[in-house]
Amino acid sequence: MKTYLIYIFLMIAITIAAIDTWGETSKTIMYGIALVSTLALIAMKAGEKREN
Repeated sequence: MKTYLIYIFLMIAITIAAIDTWGETSKTIMYGIALVSTLALIAMKAGEKREN
């Protein structure tokens, strides 16, 4: 759980930034892409841990 803590904080920061720039389409899309990328990274790390 400790290894995922930094990713959770990163997701919270990206979500707050996305909400803050909600009216600006290009920034909101960029933050959405960053959030999805972070979630994919967490999924990849979880898959690696299961294999080990």
